[in-house]
Amino acid sequence: MAAAEKQSSKEPSKEAASKGSDPGEIWRQFENAYRDYLRALQDAQVEGQRQYTEAYRGYSQAQYSVHTDMRRRHEEAYRNYIGALQEAWGQEDARQRAEEAYRESMKSLEEEQSRIRKSGEQTHNQLAEAVQQAGADVQRRMQNAYQNYIKALQRAWSQADVNAVDAGMLATISQSMMAAASLTGSAVASPQAASY
Repeated sequence: MAAAEKQSSKEPSKEAASKGSDPGEIWRQFENAYRDYLRALQDAQVEGQRQYTEAYRGYSQAQYSVHTDMRRRHEEAYRNYIGALQEAWGQEDARQRAEEAYRESMKSLEEEQSRIRKSGEQTHNQLAEAVQQAGADVQRRMQNAYQNYIKALQRAWSQADVNAVDAGMLATISQSMMAAASLTGSAVASPQAASY
């Protein structure tokens, strides 16, 4: 029995054999986890920027459309007013018709101003909603990237043979983890972090 114990202690266990003992392979797993995390963060930021740009483009187009329509309606109201004045010219009730044309013109412009104000509020609200949604999407993507990074670290550690990890490798791994943590910062706050 003692010989069997000596034999088993000299042979690596199946578990140790299945774990990565090549330092280069161990480092690659951590390096890949870090690179994937950086790529996911970059993708989240690019997508967020695309959403912001799209939201502002939509807002600008809506504002341009409103102002173009406003100018057209003002010109139309002015033409109607001038037309009414020309029709009233030389008539017995010219003054009364001119006053009526003026009131109609002012009423039309006030209605247009009200419509423009409502349209402006609506487009502003749509912009604010789109920007808020884009921010929430970026936050969600960053949170997912962080969780995937932590899972990748967990897999890398579970597959590593701890006897193959020397102090230099541990320092390098910890530096990449510190860099990832500093990139994450407060952008990815866990609910548990508030209790620390």
